[in-house]
Amino acid sequence: MKNFTEFLLAKVNTKQREYAKSFNYDHLLHLTLMSSSELKKLKKAKKEKENTKKRDALILLLDKVEPSIISYFQHARKLFNLIMVKSTGNYEDDKKIISATFKRIPLIDVFFPFIDGRKDFMHYRNSGLNNVLVDLLKQQNIALGIDFSFLLSQDQNCIVKLGRIIQNIKFGQKRNINFCVTFLPASIGQLRDALDVKSLLVCLGMTPGNANKALQFAYSRYVQNKKRKQITRGIIEL
Repeated sequence: MKNFTEFLLAKVNTKQREYAKSFNYDHLLHLTLMSSSELKKLKKAKKEKENTKKRDALILLLDKVEPSIISYFQHARKLFNLIMVKSTGNYEDDKKIISATFKRIPLIDVFFPFIDGRKDFMHYRNSGLNNVLVDLLKQQNIALGIDFSFLLSQDQNCIVKLGRIIQNIKFGQKRNINFCVTFLPASIGQLRDALDVKSLLVCLGMTPGNANKALQFAYSRYVQNKKRKQITRGIIEL
């Protein structure tokens, strides 16, 4: 078992997991999309804890970072086994989120840099990453996220985004950081074969070994966080 993993923006059942295996995925995780404001409501809602029992991962669409948001991340950790953040391009906010820890443990597992919109510079691409952020990702053991969801739609900036992803892959491999890749399929019909995704990563400059790890990272970190929760609960009960 290679532990190749993909996310699904819908509830995952047994049939879907079996279907995913035909696309060379060993695991299919239920992913929840949420904005910063929705994350705040999550902490206040009592019923939300019951609704998130079967949810595996959270991807936060970052709109604004406030001092109090750290406490909401801590609450999200109790409900989700994997937390990912998509940047909106604010450099200072990105640094705060990547650097934030609770009891020496980073608050997030995967960081997706901002690759939309802005024009590229003359000598390098505006890919949402720089040496400072990459060093922080390495220091905090946070994976660099690669989101190929734009390939599922008719995105006119597709070539530009692929160029920025190529630059981010070079950044990441130079610092030897982890990667996490996804197409963020909204339905099981949008699933792409894991071996095709691996081939795409290799074509964009990633080594075959790192491409395998990028497909495996989500599940390995998911299991790691789940075990940490079980140990913590056991200590509290004692």
